[in-house]
Amino acid sequence: QSLFGTDEWIMRLPFIIASSFGLYFFYRFFNVFWSTSICTVFLILCNFLYFFIPHTLFARPYAFAFFFTGLSLLGVRYLLTYKRFYWKSILIMTIGWTGILYSHYFASLFALWLAMCLLFIVPVKKWISLLLSGGIAGLLFLPHLSITLHHLHQGGLGWLPPPDNDFI
Repeated sequence: QSLFGTDEWIMRLPFIIASSFGLYFFYRFFNVFWSTSICTVFLILCNFLYFFIPHTLFARPYAFAFFFTGLSLLGVRYLLTYKRFYWKSILIMTIGWTGILYSHYFASLFALWLAMCLLFIVPVKKWISLLLSGGIAGLLFLPHLSITLHHLHQGGLGWLPPPDNDFI
């Protein structure tokens, strides 16, 4: 607190940096399939659409989930572009998948959906790398599994009541 202070901009800076790197990783991944100009338009649209998420009170974990999703996609990019076995892609994907699992529960569901979609674009001979990184990430998440199950059995947020019929 005394080193950096508690100003709003310094409190939000790590989330802005994380989401900015996430956008860059998304750009690098989609650059495999799209031209640079299309990727730039995608990056601009993502930036404007994603801008509101890190600036809300409840969505702070999403900036890091976005970063780790981009990191996972960067690992998949390396998996797709290198012809031989590239162990760094497995390491990058494992760090990304693990970070997603620890970031947020909905991000974990998205990561599962993303991994299933990636099976359609990753060649079958490279599936083992993708599955190995996901399996290692699952093992690294096991110490947190009891906490996750406890949270999921609480039946909602606990402190935030469900919306009424006239909430809109």
